[in-house]
Amino acid sequence: MRTKKAIYNALTAILMQLVSFGAGLIIPRLIIASYGSDVNGLVVSVVNFIEYLYLIEVGISGALTFSLYKPLVENDRIGINRILAASRRTYNQIGLYASGLVVAMMFVYPFFVINERITYWEVFALVAAVGSASLLNYFTIAKYMALLIASQSNYVISLFRIVYLTANVLIIVTMVQLQFHFAIVYGAALLAQVLQAVGLVTYVRRKYAYIRFDAEPDMGALSNRNNVLVHELANMAVFSSPVILLTLFATLTDVSIYAVYSLVFTGISRLIMVFNNGFTAGFGQLFTQKDKRQNLQTSYSQYEALFYMLLTFVYSSAWVLGIPFIQVYTHGISTTNYVDPVIWMLFVAVGVLDNWRFPQASLINAAGHFKQTRHRAIIEACVMLVAATALVFPLGVKGVLIGLILALGYRSIDIYYAHKLIDMPFAPTLGRIVRMLATGAIIVLPFETVIHIQADGMWSWILNAALVALWAGTVSLLVNFVAERQAIVGVIARVRSVF
Repeated sequence: MRTKKAIYNALTAILMQLVSFGAGLIIPRLIIASYGSDVNGLVVSVVNFIEYLYLIEVGISGALTFSLYKPLVENDRIGINRILAASRRTYNQIGLYASGLVVAMMFVYPFFVINERITYWEVFALVAAVGSASLLNYFTIAKYMALLIASQSNYVISLFRIVYLTANVLIIVTMVQLQFHFAIVYGAALLAQVLQAVGLVTYVRRKYAYIRFDAEPDMGALSNRNNVLVHELANMAVFSSPVILLTLFATLTDVSIYAVYSLVFTGISRLIMVFNNGFTAGFGQLFTQKDKRQNLQTSYSQYEALFYMLLTFVYSSAWVLGIPFIQVYTHGISTTNYVDPVIWMLFVAVGVLDNWRFPQASLINAAGHFKQTRHRAIIEACVMLVAATALVFPLGVKGVLIGLILALGYRSIDIYYAHKLIDMPFAPTLGRIVRMLATGAIIVLPFETVIHIQADGMWSWILNAALVALWAGTVSLLVNFVAERQAIVGVIARVRSVF
């Protein structure tokens, strides 16, 4: 059943991330073409700052999810209701605090970004529109998320997210084509968030009819919150600080350049996270069943082998296809030069360093070892902030990316630590990482020496992408099938058993 749900989660999450990636390509390009790079940089900056509202709730979702594993396995409905009652109380309080912060940001933030083209009240209205979407989540769907994740029902979240993304794109494209002001465009897009909230709440109430929020809240379910909080704060410091630093110490155009590259790599990273999100809850349930430790080790080994094969395929393809894509995507934009191979290579390095520890992170999260690893999260954030702040002045976008590489390189220590949790030797993982890098080099080599990809338009790029993907997939599959035959056969057997 865990494997079946993991596959459902993976398939729907892949579809959701493809839709998200498509939306991420369409909207920024439309905003840049219609309103300019400054406005796109402003939108990215506002969205990034609004995300900092989550500072007041970080740690809650992770702690609640971990607390729900045991009562869900034991079908303890009283325990589930008590945890969800605590969830509702907490998120309602957070929603009130967040409302105050949004109002304060509406008045203060414009002073940091206004220029001759963007006025105070335009920024004021944009902050109100974007902030309202986040506030809606706190008061509606946030309290249900931990239940869906802990029960391996991520596919439900993905399906409703697809509805939201589709509606959001349709609304924004329509409003832009009708030449509405950009603040009005994002205000209208709030309707997509309302649609998602109504659908998700309706589903949960019908699926889990036994939920009662009038139960005595189990505030102990949040006992691990502070440790989760450290990790999530550190993660936000690492991945949100580039936009903040570029906003404060560079220009909105630099923010827009970073955002164009970032949207590609964010889409890639989210596709890869499909495997984490799909399997972490299953690992969490196995951790609660001590007699199934051997099953956990076998499942994890197969998962890790498959994951590193996927990582090889994805980032070797990205290395080859990246700059041709940026050239096609930004064709016709003459005000800003978005094509920079060095920035692309640095982003690839960031992507690999961030993603190659996902399997180990899934174990750490499933086991609830947030306290044991929090000091490394703090050091990672400090390395990022110090290095990126020092380098953003002389190097701009490249400087913040180098800071990211240094921080993520340090945090790779977790790859070794996680194996202690399930008493597995580290040597197989090290071998997989070395093989991943070597196989990636083999895939990329012909395109760096003999073959040079050029695309005259999006369809030309898609054709090239298909050929590159075929080459990368064939090489990666052959190498890993020879080296990981037992693990690959085990994965195939699991999938066949589901169908």
